[in-house]
Amino acid sequence: MPKFEYYSKVEDYDKRNENFNISFKEIKKNLQDLDNLNQLNKIYTFFIKLKEEFVKENLIDCLYILRQIAETLGFNHLKTWINFELNGYEYNCSYIPQYRRFLGVYFNGDIQHSARDDVIIRDPISEILRKIENKEDYTIELNDDDNLIFFHVYDKYSNKIIIFYLNLTQIAHGIKPILFDVLWILDSKIPLRFKKKIPLDKKYIKIELNNELINDYGNLIYLINLVAQNKESYNLIPFLLRKLFENLIFHIFQKALNKKMHKNFYFHKNRPRSFSKLIKLFNFFKNEELMEYHNGAIDKDLTKMLKLIRSKGNLSVHQLHSEFREEQLIIWEDKVNNLLRILFSILVKIPENEIFIDNEKRLNQIDDILKS
Repeated sequence: MPKFEYYSKVEDYDKRNENFNISFKEIKKNLQDLDNLNQLNKIYTFFIKLKEEFVKENLIDCLYILRQIAETLGFNHLKTWINFELNGYEYNCSYIPQYRRFLGVYFNGDIQHSARDDVIIRDPISEILRKIENKEDYTIELNDDDNLIFFHVYDKYSNKIIIFYLNLTQIAHGIKPILFDVLWILDSKIPLRFKKKIPLDKKYIKIELNNELINDYGNLIYLINLVAQNKESYNLIPFLLRKLFENLIFHIFQKALNKKMHKNFYFHKNRPRSFSKLIKLFNFFKNEELMEYHNGAIDKDLTKMLKLIRSKGNLSVHQLHSEFREEQLIIWEDKVNNLLRILFSILVKIPENEIFIDNEKRLNQIDDILKS
């Protein structure tokens, strides 16, 4: 029987989830403020091991390694979250991550009601991964009020609810983006002179970058090439490519668009626009304002490729086991490299604040894109 808990007070749960979000913001702030070279030198070996285990998708090993980093740096918020994931969340825990919350409805007899109750799965991540690996379902019995909580399958004859092992992957892929964020921040903080790159048999991304672009994109491209060495890690590639292209298009807009008048095109409510919006804007600009910087090289085929990367990248975040195979990687290779060459060329060539739009018709069209 799993460790779980019913919440009848939505406000109580929302407060706990808010507390987790606040704690995670503090974790990211601590990492972003990290600039002590002695501390960075102490965690370097752990950092390299963390990167290797993340590529292999070994969540448990990643958490243990990251705990060593948290202990070395004295980051208590990070260490607390890791300990909860490894040991299970206590009932008096002041916060619960969103990805451990399951929603449902309940039945009184054959009458269905909207459920205000949530089920919180508190088991250690090792137990959850074991059930996923062994394809074992959780069984939850009737609660004290004879209300049957269910998620995907309702069996009124068995007086129980089954949570399929596949549902539990939401917990595993809830942890993965957090690990990636931590890894990404640490990767940006480790000085280049510390880094000892793992030798690569073959590069998937074959772009040659200048020094300025290497500082911004070198680590992510290296990580993609590293992941591409291992067939077992291919499902991470769409996620990483999505991150690469999203950053690149954002930086093109950040450089090219008039910052005083058009910053809201790519940056809104203190955060970048979604990748979907950025792609739509790029398609809008590519045949006019950006044309002289790619000379028609970005055709419909490459535009479809950009949308496919976004779609597959989104999917890989929400599926623990992706079906991204070697043949797909090969099919993508030339188009990915070609599109990257064009986009990097645009980023380098286009002047600062080059694009200013005062045509009312085009401004209305852009407004429609941003509202869609």
